[in-house]
Amino acid sequence: MKNLEYVIVGAGPVGLVFSLLLAKQNQHSHLLESRRKNDSHSDKRALALSYGTKLILENLGIWESLKNKVSEIKDIHTSQKNSFGRTLLSASQYNLPALGYVVSYGDLSKALEEAVNQSSNIKITYEFEVSAIKNEKGRPTLYGGNEDFSIKTPLLVLADGGKNSTELIKGLKKKETSYNHTALVTKVTPEIPPNKIAYERFTSMGPIALLPNGLKEFSLVWTGKDEDIQELAKKSKKLFLEK
Repeated sequence: MKNLEYVIVGAGPVGLVFSLLLAKQNQHSHLLESRRKNDSHSDKRALALSYGTKLILENLGIWESLKNKVSEIKDIHTSQKNSFGRTLLSASQYNLPALGYVVSYGDLSKALEEAVNQSSNIKITYEFEVSAIKNEKGRPTLYGGNEDFSIKTPLLVLADGGKNSTELIKGLKKKETSYNHTALVTKVTPEIPPNKIAYERFTSMGPIALLPNGLKEFSLVWTGKDEDIQELAKKSKKLFLEK
C-alpha cells in the first residue's frame, strides 16, 4: 500500500498541467498513464490554445520551450456560405499579442513531461491500467492490474479523457449523448500562406475551421453528420477540394 497526497489518472496535457500547478504549491502528486512512455510525442494532432492557456504555461515555465513550435493566431475570419458579410476579430483590437496558438499534441506533451520529470514533487507511472476504484475508510483507493497494486489518496483526479475510469466508481453513473456528428481532421496547403489567420466557415453540411499550422499549412477541422463526413473522407483529393 502506498500513501500519496494526490493521484491523477491520465497524463495528457490536463493531468500534466494540474500536477505542475500542484508542484508549484509544494504539493506531491502521482500521475498514472495507460500509454507507454513517450508514446504521445509523435502525435501530430493540432491543438488550439487560448491566450489564457499561454499565460498558464508561461507561469509554469513551459512556454519558452514551446514558443518556436507554435503558430500564432492573430486574426479570426468568420463567415457563412452563401451569405453576405463577415466578422473579423484581431488581436490588436484587444491589445493582445495573439488571440490563440496552434501546437501539436506531441510537442505540448513532450514539453510538459520534461517539466514533470524535473520536479521532485511529481511521480509518473506509465502502462498503468486502473482496474478498480473503491472508497475505503473515507478515502478513494485505486487498484491496478489484478488489484495487487493499490494507492490510497485524499484526492483522486480523473483526467483520462472520458475513458472508463468513472464507471469504476460505485454509485457514479456516466451519461452519454450522441449528436451523430463526426469531425474530419487533416492538413491542407493553400496557394496563399496562412499569414496567422484562422478561418471559421459555416455551411449547410457543418462548420469548418482552418487553423494556421506552420508557415505554409492549415489544420482543417470539418464537422458534420456521421454519414456526410464518412462520404467526404472517401473522396479523392480533387473531389474533396471541390467541396
